[in-house]
Amino acid sequence: MPQQLVRNLLLTKDRKVTRKLKEIILSIRLNNTLEDQIHKEK
Repeated sequence: MPQQLVRNLLLTKDRKVTRKLKEIILSIRLNNTLEDQIHKEK
């Protein structure tokens, strides 16, 4: 789900390899941030 969110909100619609790499990197960072927030709340 973070990858789809990143794709839809933060990146352009071009279909280049660099865009896909950015999508992967940003989605990993978003996922890590969300996991950190969840662990802090527990």
